[in-house]
Amino acid sequence: MFILEKPYVSELLKDTLNKMGKPILDNAVARGAFKASPTPIYTESDFVEAYNKDRTQPVYSNSENTIDWIDNNLDSGDLPRKIRLFKDKGAFRDLVRDMYPDFFYRTVKLEKLDSINAGELPIPCVIKPCVGFFSLGVHMVESIAGWQEAINAIKNEVEQIKTMYPAKVLELDNFIIEECIEGEEFAVDAYFDAEGNPVILNILGHLFASSDDVSDRCYITSTEIINKHHDDFQSLLQEIGKRAELKNFPIHIEVRTDGRGNLGVIEINPCVLRAGV
Repeated sequence: MFILEKPYVSELLKDTLNKMGKPILDNAVARGAFKASPTPIYTESDFVEAYNKDRTQPVYSNSENTIDWIDNNLDSGDLPRKIRLFKDKGAFRDLVRDMYPDFFYRTVKLEKLDSINAGELPIPCVIKPCVGFFSLGVHMVESIAGWQEAINAIKNEVEQIKTMYPAKVLELDNFIIEECIEGEEFAVDAYFDAEGNPVILNILGHLFASSDDVSDRCYITSTEIINKHHDDFQSLLQEIGKRAELKNFPIHIEVRTDGRGNLGVIEINPCVLRAGV
């Protein structure tokens, strides 16, 4: 089952869905993408009915903008809970707390940020929305003085950012403060199959311009990168999938490795099957 949303539906995705003939939710984006195609589009009620007949079947999307619709319409199954587990960075940290017993993180309300004593934080650290998207609202803090600068920047950004994405994609009431994870960063697209086994689709090295760069601009990959890291990342995904009971579930995970077998998960984004679409 597929739900299409802005910002982009690629030609490859349209061609693939034309060949598959799987249910596609009727909305403005789907009608625009398939206006000259015989591909069937399901009304909301028919789509929900098809999902309820088999709640274990995969639901894929090209955009996190679909999360709000899923939360409101597919709530008879377990999908919204699993999406929320990974969209909420605080909930995810709780899930893997014993995997990283010495890792510092703290969740805090937006209005309470001014009351945080920066001297009690593991500087450098990062502060970001608990439910975030791309690098919006994310700030590196490299000194105690830089803490207040980050808080001031967040306050200035909040109202502007709220107009950009649905609330389920980006929530700015709660933030999480985390210690910085050192090492080389990678982005991994994967999915869990019907038996709960993780299948890695790609591994991308994430390059940054500087230590305080948090952008998503530059990624690289190669046979060497994939061969070097595949098995370690596979084992990590198996453990996370077991804890979250994931089946027929696509994810995008960002992870850092220190080159000595120690892996630190930055975050996991759910539901969107990015690779090749």
